[in-house]
Amino acid sequence: MTKARRIASNTAALAVSKVATLGLSFIVWVHLARTLNAEGVGVLTFGTALLAYFLLLITLGIDAVTVREIARDPGRTADLVPTVLGIRLSLLVLGGGAYLAMVLGLPRFAPDRTVLLVLGGMLVVRAVQLDWVYQGIEEMGVIAVRDVAASVLAAGAAVLFVRAPDDVVPAAMAIVAGPLLSNLSLLVGYSRRFRLAFPRFDRARWRAVLIPSIPLMASVFLSEVYYSLDKVMLEALRTTAEVGQYGVAYKVLSLAIAPAAVLYGAFYPALANAVGDADQMRAVGEAYARVQFGVGLAVAAGGVVVAPALVPAVFGPDYAVAGPALQLLLLNAGVMYVAMAYGVPLMAWDRQGDYFRAVATGAIANIGLNVLLIRPFGIEGAALATLLSEGTVLVSLAWFYRQSTEHLLSPLLVRALATGLVGAALPAAALLRLGVPVLAIVPGVAATSLVALGYSGLLTPATLRSLLHRR
Repeated sequence: MTKARRIASNTAALAVSKVATLGLSFIVWVHLARTLNAEGVGVLTFGTALLAYFLLLITLGIDAVTVREIARDPGRTADLVPTVLGIRLSLLVLGGGAYLAMVLGLPRFAPDRTVLLVLGGMLVVRAVQLDWVYQGIEEMGVIAVRDVAASVLAAGAAVLFVRAPDDVVPAAMAIVAGPLLSNLSLLVGYSRRFRLAFPRFDRARWRAVLIPSIPLMASVFLSEVYYSLDKVMLEALRTTAEVGQYGVAYKVLSLAIAPAAVLYGAFYPALANAVGDADQMRAVGEAYARVQFGVGLAVAAGGVVVAPALVPAVFGPDYAVAGPALQLLLLNAGVMYVAMAYGVPLMAWDRQGDYFRAVATGAIANIGLNVLLIRPFGIEGAALATLLSEGTVLVSLAWFYRQSTEHLLSPLLVRALATGLVGAALPAAALLRLGVPVLAIVPGVAATSLVALGYSGLLTPATLRSLLHRR
């Protein structure tokens, strides 16, 4: 298989699996929202947000470094796998112990400790995860099958065992069981194919992996500040029910940003291989940004229009209050797409330090904004803090990207904004005014957006082929 066809195949596999997994996950959370009530969903949302920081302790930003190294030299796979497993199992002991101590030490008013302890099983899931190997050797189909299997297992468990408002513990078990079983099966599959070595505890090899990952680890940790801190602070400053209302809005946001994750996973190796060639860096970076800008701003433009009607239609009238917060979060999705168009190439081009500085700026801003906005404005304040923080990150990443390529891609950005307004926002507003049900509007606006993106030249077969051939 040629490299171009391989990337095309990987993109298709990731896209299909992402649609399936996010669709199933979304259905699960709709079921949980309608079954558990806002407070039960709030417990799960708070737990997953708190756990996110400990999951970062397990990964330490290693994935981006190892994917990059394997993409450049697949022969290093056999050496990196036991080293990374050794690091992560050691971190699992430390992180798991710290998480257990924190959960047991939470005050009495904290959400159900049993739920938090069950969710802690995700630490084991992350420790044995081998996605980075298959990303590096560009076999995304393996990851796609694993992701779909995990989603099917989680969805089946949720539907079978979550039947009443107090079934929060079974819900947490369903969230953990699917990924745990599927990741263990992926580990077994790898061992049969590549002869999995025992975890390696070698300081020199550990340093070789950890030192370049430190800036990325710090960047990812700071990114998590403005993606999870708001939920933690809502629990501390407001109510668990508001955490649940905000949590369902975040589930919609997860669907909105799914295409960005597909593009990142499929094209990161191509971006990494462009390093050192200024012309190729500019060309690949521009092709990547063309798609990111177009898709992201269409999602934001259409989403802002339909958000107030979408939340109660999907999750029930108890969650209608989350509509304005979702509008802000979907604006944030558009900003995030643009920021990724500048930031992902920087990571791929060994400019982790610049990426860290940009994210640190956003994280610091987010802490202050959450403190300032959450207590008086609740979930709208949390969403606004996230939006403003992502905006500061975007400005910084754009500055560093321009330093690397001498281009800011402004004409593309303007074209993408106009396309989003014409292809998504205007059709969504017209259909709402005509009284079309919001669940029918969403696929309709997706179709008009694709037509507009193709007509504008932002997302066409030729655009994708140009990126694939440069690979």
